[in-house]
Amino acid sequence: MIASVLAWLVLDEAPGVATIIGGVIVLTGLSFLLRGRQSPPSTEPAS
Repeated sequence: MIASVLAWLVLDEAPGVATIIGGVIVLTGLSFLLRGRQSPPSTEPAS
C-alpha cells in the first residue's frame, strides 16, 4: 500500500483497482483491530 502511494506521488503511476481495494480492506481490518485493543476491559463484579 505504501509502495503504491509512493509510486503515485513520485512516478505519477496510478495504482490498479485491485491494489486500491486491497489497501482499503487492510486499513479497515487494522482499524477494527486497533479499536478492539483500545476498549477498556469489562468491570463486571465477580460473583
